[in-house]
Amino acid sequence: MKLIPNSNNIARITGILGVKKTTEYFFIGTGFALVALGSVCYLITAIKSHGRIKEQNDVFANKQREIEIASLCKMQENEQLHIHRMQEEHKRMSTGTN
Repeated sequence: MKLIPNSNNIARITGILGVKKTTEYFFIGTGFALVALGSVCYLITAIKSHGRIKEQNDVFANKQREIEIASLCKMQENEQLHIHRMQEEHKRMSTGTN
């Protein structure tokens, strides 16, 4: 299949169909080509967009995990500090110093 049509064939078809019909078919063919091209572009854009959205969701999930881990670490740190203070208080009370 040739992408560039033979000019002799175009002239022969134009002579058979007439200029009006040839022009009409030309615009119909161009319309179909644009619809096909538009569909392909839409499909490519949708695939790229889906990939971007998935990537953003992954980044958000990773950020949420980091926040949860940091929160747990802070809670453990506070718990250890509380235990240490209670031990110091208990030690001070048992020795009788203020």
